[in-house]
Amino acid sequence: MTLGELVKKYRTEHELSLRDFSRLSGISNGYISMLEKNEHPKTKKPIVPSIEKMKCIASAMNMSLDSLLDVIDGDQEVSIKPEPTSLIKADESELLAKYRHLNDKGKQRLLERADELIELGYVAKGDVLKEA
Repeated sequence: MTLGELVKKYRTEHELSLRDFSRLSGISNGYISMLEKNEHPKTKKPIVPSIEKMKCIASAMNMSLDSLLDVIDGDQEVSIKPEPTSLIKADESELLAKYRHLNDKGKQRLLERADELIELGYVAKGDVLKEA
């Protein structure tokens, strides 16, 4: 089973949309779609995920990278080039890690709370937080 097939199977079994899985994994909808199709739309070449992307996918599926590697085909190509440094700040990473530990209902409630805070005016303007 390719990584894309595994992701598709997981999404189907857990009734997750591309957007839902994108939120869980921190990977764009477009990349997840290409991964599932195992084809880059312009080059028509197979998608070669990085170790970092595979770690994100494993985490979203609540499994270790080792477990993920055991499940996918041995002929799945993987890029070992380091990815550019993450633009996610430490506090954002902490929030994402907590989000990933929630069940589906908890995730939905957290998103609703975030929307409420935004509506109340708790929005970042540069590095300054405006409070209602």
